[in-house]
Amino acid sequence: MLDQYEQPIPDDLIIPPNEVYDEEEIDTIMSADWYVVDIFIAVSCGEIGPELAERGTEFEDAGVDLAGEEVLYVQDILHRYDEILGFYHA
Repeated sequence: MLDQYEQPIPDDLIIPPNEVYDEEEIDTIMSADWYVVDIFIAVSCGEIGPELAERGTEFEDAGVDLAGEEVLYVQDILHRYDEILGFYHA
């Protein structure tokens, strides 16, 4: 599968966990490549590591079929995390 820039999309995308416990975890997720799938931010399990990936949400658990969705790459400058509400947005 390719993104809007014709670049390959990782095959291990998940929805990152909102329950982050320290600045290092937030930084790890913020520095990963982000994609938008349906209404969700997605990251590669390989980029965020097994501990954070384990706490993330699989797309099938969120009711989203990745095969049928357009996946868009999000430029780094658009990555945001809301500390008060505890979620990622772009």
